[in-house]
Amino acid sequence: MKKRTMIVIAAIVLTIGASASGAQSGVQPIGRPDLVVSGIDFQKVQSGTDSGGKTYWIFNVIARVKNLGRSSAAATKLRLERNNGAGGAFQTCPTCVIDIPVLAAGQEVAAAPRQFNNANGAPSKFRATADCTGLVAESNEGNNRLERTFIQMVIKETGPLPIHKD
Repeated sequence: MKKRTMIVIAAIVLTIGASASGAQSGVQPIGRPDLVVSGIDFQKVQSGTDSGGKTYWIFNVIARVKNLGRSSAAATKLRLERNNGAGGAFQTCPTCVIDIPVLAAGQEVAAAPRQFNNANGAPSKFRATADCTGLVAESNEGNNRLERTFIQMVIKETGPLPIHKD
């Protein structure tokens, strides 16, 4: 009886050891996708001066979504929201729920750009949320959102583009 128990224990230890060494040898366990907004970029379209002498910008906002998980993520949606100034609430524009295609593990995609302006020198804070409709069962549901602020800069004719503040 003791000999049989020892054989069973040895078999269990060998099975556990084989599983651990398999993970180290590059065999990946099955996992879930994990979608994150990996960046929000601002791209200058135009700038000028309004009738009151204030500089305005017209710019594209481009959010990037990445699958940090170990398996593919189904096609989903990204929501882009804007907060105009201190104390303002975030609002989704009518065309700011954007289709995101199927993403393989490790794959990143830039969402289609959306165009905004900051007339009257107003700062603009943007928030992007990956999988905003909750279609993808992820390994981490708490890391789907990123916020960035567009800051107007004084530029020369060939000067720098607008930047974002982290």
